[in-house]
Amino acid sequence: MKWQVSESSEPVKILKMRSEDALRDYITDRKMSVVWSTIYQRQLIDRIRFPEGYNFEDVVFMAEALGKTDSLCYVNGAYCAYRLSEDSICRRSLTRKNMDIAYTLGERVMLVRRYFPKLAPLAEHSLWSHVSILYYDYLRCRKKEEARALMEIVSGRDFRSKLSWKSVFGRSLPLQSRVTMAMCKLCPHLALRFKSRLLITNESRIAAERKRGLV
Repeated sequence: MKWQVSESSEPVKILKMRSEDALRDYITDRKMSVVWSTIYQRQLIDRIRFPEGYNFEDVVFMAEALGKTDSLCYVNGAYCAYRLSEDSICRRSLTRKNMDIAYTLGERVMLVRRYFPKLAPLAEHSLWSHVSILYYDYLRCRKKEEARALMEIVSGRDFRSKLSWKSVFGRSLPLQSRVTMAMCKLCPHLALRFKSRLLITNESRIAAERKRGLV
C-alpha cells in the first residue's frame, strides 16, 4: 500500500468560483474534482445518492453536487492523502466494468442539461470521447468481446439519446467534434471505427517519431 500526497511550494490560495464555471472545468478536466477531495455542506448532499452497481459512480455524484450549489472554493494546498492500492478500480486491467463509464457519463449529461444547459455540448462530447477511447483501448488490448459489447451500447437508443442535435449544429464545439458526434448519432459503428483509426494512426506516428528521436 502506498500513499500519495501532492506537495507544492506555492503559497496557499483560495479561489472562489461559480458552480457553472467549476462544472465546466470538471467536464473538461481542467481541475480535478473528486468526491474524496471535497468538503460539502451536509444539507447540500443530504439527498444525493451514488448509482448502485456501477464503477465511476462519483462522476454522477459530483455533477449533481455542483449543480445544486451556487459557488465553491478551490484550495491549492494539500490537506488529504490519496491511498494507492494495486487492486483498485483505476489500476486494474481493462474489463467489462470499464464500460460503466458510458452509463455514468451519460447520467452526467442529463444532469448538466437540467442545471446548466449551455454546458451540455461539452458534457456530450466528453461522453463520446471517453467511450471512443475505451473502444480503442479494447481493440489495442485485443479484447474483441468487450469491444463488441461496447459497440452495442453505443448503438443503443438510450446512449444515442444522450447526444443532441443541438450540440451537432451549435457552435459550442469545434467542427471536427461536431462531425464525429453527428456520425455517432447516425452510424455508431462507423463513428467508433473512424475514431479508433485516428487514434491508431496518431499512436503510430508518435512511435515513429520517438524511434527517429524527434520526440
